[in-house]
Amino acid sequence: MLRNPLSRALSPILFILLLPLGAKAQLSDIRGRVLDQETGKAVGDATVVLEGADTAFLVVTDGRGLFAFNQVGGGDYQVRVSHLAYGEHVEEVLVEPDAVLALRIVISQQAITLDPLVVEAMSERELGIRSRGTMIQEVTREEIERAARTSNHLGDVLRQTVPGLRVYDTPSMPGARVCIEFRGRRSVRFARACQSPMFILDGVRMFDPPSLYNTIQVGSIERIEVVPPAEAGLLYGSESAFGVITIETKVWLTKEEKEAIPPHLRGGVYDWTLELEDHSWKKAFLTSFLGNVLGVAAGIAVAQQCVEFDQLSTDVFASTCGGLATAGSWAAAIGFPLAGASMGARFGGATPLSRGRFLPAVASGAIALLPGYALVAASQKNTTSPSFRAGQIFVLLGIPAAVTVADRLFRKFRGH
Repeated sequence: MLRNPLSRALSPILFILLLPLGAKAQLSDIRGRVLDQETGKAVGDATVVLEGADTAFLVVTDGRGLFAFNQVGGGDYQVRVSHLAYGEHVEEVLVEPDAVLALRIVISQQAITLDPLVVEAMSERELGIRSRGTMIQEVTREEIERAARTSNHLGDVLRQTVPGLRVYDTPSMPGARVCIEFRGRRSVRFARACQSPMFILDGVRMFDPPSLYNTIQVGSIERIEVVPPAEAGLLYGSESAFGVITIETKVWLTKEEKEAIPPHLRGGVYDWTLELEDHSWKKAFLTSFLGNVLGVAAGIAVAQQCVEFDQLSTDVFASTCGGLATAGSWAAAIGFPLAGASMGARFGGATPLSRGRFLPAVASGAIALLPGYALVAASQKNTTSPSFRAGQIFVLLGIPAAVTVADRLFRKFRGH
């Protein structure tokens, strides 16, 4: 039986078209898990990207750290794992056709460098100035202090710090009255008058400003605001046609503001809760004792050049020198022990954050020194008497003890 000629012609074509339907695709599956290197726990929410020559797949690990790629063709791939806390990890893998590839990816945490975040903060005053919609020239305390070095009065300070101002002595009283006015505001009507801006001092409008510019103390000024004429009318009305100058003077701290100051900056009793360890009073007492002994020895050696110690019980002012030399001898006898004890305690009791204050330590040491000297001088004839021994104890032990207590109570924060 002969075939149809048309069928014989189409048979090769149909064979070619139906051939792929009978072949099985050589695709593979990839299974994997992402773990923490230190703890061995699963890493969830990690982004896993499978990158090939011309393909890319993306999945996210679940709470158990598992991920999967299905129906992937064979070949070389890169597995890229990304996580905010772990950074990025890349592995090379070879996928065999018609296979299942199991991966175990271990990653470790690493510091991630983020782009710097710049925050611009404005004070309440700066926000208020911006919201006004007017141009205001502000002169800060630092600018005032710099200009005051070469200035004779407030007018000179304003001339150096605020552009567009004219400052000159008034013709009626040269040197006594200063005129300050904005440039470009002079007219024929006021050709001989000072077009002085409105002058406000601590919130109160002051009249006759030319008489104040030369008398106000520049050192008492905290801040100056200058509003030009074109802007002043919006804030202060028609009476500010020549501009406005506002001055704020220094204000002393209120009781509430003083209490808000940290204790270590008030100058009172030191707050030891700021320190990492307690006061080393033993070391402070030992160094203070050594400094006191050296100071007493040096003081007595100097004082003996003029003072006759064997006469102190009957004549405190017995001396072989003049008045000035005698005063210097007594100053050495008193000052050397106090200075030595105070410096010793300051050195021995110093911490990385603070050290003792010198003057309170000297004052505390004097409380023990003066009675000690008095008892020793009163018992000079009988060195075995209880008062003489008590005087020695006051001088040798009382001074470093008092200074050590002061070193703990009164301290200065380093760098302040």
